Amino acid sequence: MSESLQLGSLRVIGTKTEITNTLAFLRTKGCVWNSKEKYHAQRGDANKFAYYLNNVRTSLVITSAPTAPNPNEPQPKPYDAVLGGKKRANQT
Repeated sequence: MSESLQLGSLRVIGTKTEITNTLAFLRTKGCVWNSKEKYHAQRGDANKFAYYLNNVRTSLVITSAPTAPNPNEPQPKPYDAVLGGKKRANQT
């Protein structure tokens, strides 16, 4: 089951390259947003800009919670992880 998770609104500040890289990263993580696609110059630094992302959302995958172990089933022993579940020849 897949749903959308609302993250809110974000302001990304940096150079145009840093902002572009950040937006690309967010897209690879499944984020979508609304934007005016405008870089706003920052006072005091000609190379810094702000970019506003509104209504940021990402896909949310909902999985069922793991079930509790069944006491009627055989439970793994500490050596199972090392030996892949095989018992040694001298164990019964």
